[in-house]
Amino acid sequence: MANLFSDECQDILQVVCAETLEKYEAIKSGSITVEELHYINDRLDRFIQSIRTFKKDVETREVHVEQIVHMRMRDVEEFTRQQGQLKTFVNLCQRGQGKVMS
Repeated sequence: MANLFSDECQDILQVVCAETLEKYEAIKSGSITVEELHYINDRLDRFIQSIRTFKKDVETREVHVEQIVHMRMRDVEEFTRQQGQLKTFVNLCQRGQGKVMS
């Protein structure tokens, strides 16, 4: 049977498949970068469809993939919230110039 795609196209598809699955594993493990997570979240439907195409198992059901992405987005939101609180605390400490209030 003849190949449906050229060798170059097959190579590109293999790279796309590997990169997509790598990002999925990074999301699951929590090692994805914030920038990559936002990029994927903005294109979640396409990402889910790609995962389902490249990896056919129960774990990659649409709901499961979506839940993992949303969980990581909540992690980022919580980190951002806590970062803001910490910045406020540091600013307050710097204004007090080391004075301890009793």
